[in-house]
Amino acid sequence: MRDLFAIRKETSPRVRLALAVVAWAFLVALWFALTSLAVLPPFSLPNPQGVVAAFLRLWVEYDLPGNVFMSWWRIGQAFVWSALVAIPLGLLMGAFRWLNNLVNPVAAPMRSMPITAFLPAFIALFGM
Repeated sequence: MRDLFAIRKETSPRVRLALAVVAWAFLVALWFALTSLAVLPPFSLPNPQGVVAAFLRLWVEYDLPGNVFMSWWRIGQAFVWSALVAIPLGLLMGAFRWLNNLVNPVAAPMRSMPITAFLPAFIALFGM
């Protein structure tokens, strides 16, 4: 126990596992306590039993693994398509100054925007 408080001393894998279990157990116990005492409304923090029941229902009735796979498939497709456009465009912009001067005024203002800011625009343009 004294070794836990030694500065910069490596902990054993068994102690790391025990600390991880304690941390998760503490969070779940806190979750149970907050929901049983009704500190927050159920819409903000649902009870753990309801979350597990909803997860099982999503898994069995609504094909959660299939939907997760389809989301990953779409993300992978988006990455491939964007790489197929962006890599040649970037190389061409580096090679030809006139193409850089053509594309950069449109692309430069968007560099500082977070990706999530584009989501409403994409939904409006392309639909769900």
